[in-house]
Amino acid sequence: MKIGKVLKTLAIILSICIVVGIGLAVKFIGNRDLLDTTWTFNKAIIITGAKAETVEIKQWKDYKTEHQRQITTKDGKVYLGDTATIILLNDK
Repeated sequence: MKIGKVLKTLAIILSICIVVGIGLAVKFIGNRDLLDTTWTFNKAIIITGAKAETVEIKQWKDYKTEHQRQITTKDGKVYLGDTATIILLNDK
């Protein structure tokens, strides 16, 4: 009876670890593909006033609580703006 309880407890702990691991992987995946969904972007259009600039992306991040997006370009520049003015593209 004790071995059954131990195995059940281990199964619950393992399940929790798997769920937490998947959650962390999704949160920190960044600029990569996950489960055949397109999360990889290699370019962005950044709109400032009447000017639109296309840049190559090194890394990007969406802020879930706000409508903001941060782009780090391959030349090291960092842009923070509204999701309506920073458009992510994948032209590969």
